[in-house]
Amino acid sequence: MIAALVALALLQEPAADAAASTRPGRLLAQEREALALAAAIDAAGVEPGFCAALQAVLDAHPGDPETLPFVDVRNGKVPIGAFRQFARWNLPDRWPLPADGAAAAGPQVAVDRAVAHHPLPAIVDFDRQLAAHGIELLVVLLPSRLEIHPELLIDVPATGFVGLGSGTQRFVAELAREGVDAVSLTARFVAERFGATPSDQLFLRSDPHLTPRGYSLAARAAAERLAQFPGFVPGTLAEGRDFQVVAAEFGYQPSESLVTRGATIEAVRGETLQKERAIVDLHDPAAPLVVLGDSHLRLHAFTACDFVSQLARFHGAKVDFLKADGGAIDTVRVKLARRDEARWQTMKTVVWLLSETVIAPGPRWKRIALPPP
Repeated sequence: MIAALVALALLQEPAADAAASTRPGRLLAQEREALALAAAIDAAGVEPGFCAALQAVLDAHPGDPETLPFVDVRNGKVPIGAFRQFARWNLPDRWPLPADGAAAAGPQVAVDRAVAHHPLPAIVDFDRQLAAHGIELLVVLLPSRLEIHPELLIDVPATGFVGLGSGTQRFVAELAREGVDAVSLTARFVAERFGATPSDQLFLRSDPHLTPRGYSLAARAAAERLAQFPGFVPGTLAEGRDFQVVAAEFGYQPSESLVTRGATIEAVRGETLQKERAIVDLHDPAAPLVVLGDSHLRLHAFTACDFVSQLARFHGAKVDFLKADGGAIDTVRVKLARRDEARWQTMKTVVWLLSETVIAPGPRWKRIALPPP
């Protein structure tokens, strides 16, 4: 536990402003912070027991993770796919675990470049192609509920918990070494994982998406990172003039397909963006900032509590977006590639929102050619 606290203290040291204002300094800070959190997760010793519990869940629920009912946990339900992804990503490429629960030898899949269809080359290639157009990329990784709340499955210490997903942290460090800006939200989510009321959590209880507070927290982190980019120009949107932030509680209705698997209506609380009591639309199809993602991108959009609206709020400028439900890996990149030549001249920054439940290796992690510069 002492080692975990030491590593976490290193993680929480603020990067020097001068260093963060340069690309090499920003990437060095990204690598250092990610490795510090990975070390803290390892030192805490919670992850091995969690992985053993995962195997028991997976053994009890064979079948297609896209059609199976959600798994009952101590507080709600979690898709079986989230269990499988964690195991596939954070352990060596030898799942399942041996019967005695001992971890197999070898690198975690998250950093094992020998694994077929690894996401790292596709992300790095995407970054390089955008850079050829003078466009900067920021990858934002949404942690799964299991990584922030392992107490849904196992007992965890009352204090000193730093999160799970050591493989993701090492993956973020690898992205830094390859020159790709990325934000892991694990540490921030752990620090704020419990809200003041049941409707003020980060994750929905029976649905694989986040609450408004979760998406707002993610958007704020993304905006803070974008503000470190050398070409950043503060936007002109101003709270109080262009919109008001109004806290509200409302009901979230999951889609019919999620309801059939166990999702239910939930009360959630969010910071809505309003002007003269009407919800403000902060989408601009010509904006220099473009956000890519799947259903996580616009959930809670009817109250402007979605990631896109909240990013515009914290970024200070309207944003554009390309959304494809279930297509955050490849479809959104195809959509971007089809933008006309004039639009390629006005895009300056791309934010790619990826849930950690989709970053395991797979054939959809392939190169998608963008238009030549």
